[in-house]
Amino acid sequence: MHSLKREKLYEAQLNQATALRNGSHTQQLDNEVHLAELAIVPDRNEKLIEEISVVAEMVKPLKLSADFITLITSALAYNLGNTLTDAEFETSRRMVEGLFKVNLRDVKWFPLDIKSRDYVEGTCHPVGDSAHFIYTQHDKHGILSTDLLVHEMGHAADYTLSRLVNDDTLLIRHISLAETLAFYCQYKYLSEYGSQILRRGSIGAFIYTYLCIATMRYCLKNSISLQEMDVDIALDDVEFESLIKSYESRDLDGRDFLSRTLKDRVKSYEDIQLMIYYEISP
Repeated sequence: MHSLKREKLYEAQLNQATALRNGSHTQQLDNEVHLAELAIVPDRNEKLIEEISVVAEMVKPLKLSADFITLITSALAYNLGNTLTDAEFETSRRMVEGLFKVNLRDVKWFPLDIKSRDYVEGTCHPVGDSAHFIYTQHDKHGILSTDLLVHEMGHAADYTLSRLVNDDTLLIRHISLAETLAFYCQYKYLSEYGSQILRRGSIGAFIYTYLCIATMRYCLKNSISLQEMDVDIALDDVEFESLIKSYESRDLDGRDFLSRTLKDRVKSYEDIQLMIYYEISP
């Protein structure tokens, strides 16, 4: 038997996932999911703030050299993707089922014709105990590939296993742990079936995360908010030096690219805490 709170959460998540699939607005539905989660874990917001603080301290010492960034980002995008088919989806299902000894037969995959989210090429949405929806979409910033399906199937396994336990608090996932499990599946697949170029390219998205980490360090070091940061002044700081040099080594204007990325994307967050939660914690 499900608790009433669990039933309300499942209903809200199903409505949210269905709306995304149909290309509908989800702001109200997102709020309903949030309220359903708060009903289960009333101190969820306090726990999230604690998680953000832990993650911020954990990544502070992380430094990437210009040579390393150049190596990772030099993998050409057209070498990294492949056509996604039902056969590729079944491959991802079988692999993750084997890794976690879990039945994922209720997981469905839907390639979206209508773009649902920016800067996202794949998502997994829980809609019940074991029935979850995986969505993929074309995004100019991302790459569609089999290891993407494996990653999202890892999320489905995480949802399924946590919901098999009769503990409603496990319905609210710790984002860092959830992504760790999904990345484990992805890199396990790449280590067994992927080429060196695929493994290298799969880390490319982390360079944006590193830009966010550098931004976080810069703001904390200067005791300013994200919105108070002057991008053109900030890019003179040592925090962004290796990123800029990595582009220059490929005869690209790294400063201009980072300036546009920071202004258009990073500074779209109201504060550092939200940037950490959505961009660094995962």
